[in-house]
Amino acid sequence: MVFLKSIAHSRIQTFMDLFLIIAITKVFFQYIGTKWIFVLMIIQVCLWSQFAYTWHKPYISLDENSRIKNMVHSIPDNVKIVTLSPAYNSYLSKYTAREIYAPGHGISQKIWGKSYKKMRYEKNTLCENLQQLSGNIFVYV
Repeated sequence: MVFLKSIAHSRIQTFMDLFLIIAITKVFFQYIGTKWIFVLMIIQVCLWSQFAYTWHKPYISLDENSRIKNMVHSIPDNVKIVTLSPAYNSYLSKYTAREIYAPGHGISQKIWGKSYKKMRYEKNTLCENLQQLSGNIFVYV
């Protein structure tokens, strides 16, 4: 059900899951030695620990977060903010209420379409897209 992304559970599916867990456990203990099962469990614990550590690690450091906070408060209100990475959109919007133009988000996608993917790598595409915005622009890289 996890692989098929099925959210709706019925009572039969719950019993089927329980039956499969018991059956697979019995087969494991019959055909695989107890030592190998503990080795597999240790490997799984290590992999899950690594996954949890990586998943819960912040995208940016505390130093960069404080630099973003100071930067946003120091630029004038009439300046539009553009970032080339959509991951910074949430960090920038945490400290300011103005519109932040980030690739693939909201109005940015309507203005730039699919060309926002090229903005990070091609200077000409970046300049063309930034010309579509009027006024002063601050680009956070």
